Amino acid sequence: MSSSRTARWILAAVAAAGAYAPAWAAELPDRTPGLWETRALIDGRYRVVRRCFKQGERSAFIDAVGVGACSASAQKTIFGGWMMQADCRTPKALLSGKLLVSGDFGAELQGRVVTSVTPAAGGPVVKRTAMTFSSRRLGECATTPRG
Repeated sequence: MSSSRTARWILAAVAAAGAYAPAWAAELPDRTPGLWETRALIDGRYRVVRRCFKQGERSAFIDAVGVGACSASAQKTIFGGWMMQADCRTPKALLSGKLLVSGDFGAELQGRVVTSVTPAAGGPVVKRTAMTFSSRRLGECATTPRG
C-alpha cells in the first residue's frame, strides 16, 4: 500500500475521531455536526483535511472499506480521553490501528494514531505509520442551493 493511500486511510479514520464500530457508539461521543478541520503530522509530512459532518455521522472510512470490514478489539476511556484499537480487512491487506483521542467532541480534539499494514495473505508488517493530529470545528457546513 502506498504511503499516500495509507495517509488517506489514516486521515479518514481520524477525521471521524477514530474508526467506526457499532460497539463503540455507546461510549464514544458524537462529533458536533458542522465543518471540521483536521491538521495532521504523518511520518514527518503535514496534511490538512476539511470535512462536513452531519448529525450522527462518524466516518467516511467505513464507506471505503465496507460495513463489515472493521472490528473493534478494544475501546476504553483513559486519562480523560479514549483509546481504541481496530483491525480492518480489505481484499489486499489487514489494516491495524490504535487511536488515542481527547478533547471536546463539540469543538476541538487532539490525539495520536499508530497503524500497521500486513498483507491479507499473511506475513510480516509491510508498513507502520505514526501520526499526531488536532481537529477543530470551524462552523456550520455550507449549504448548496437546490434548483
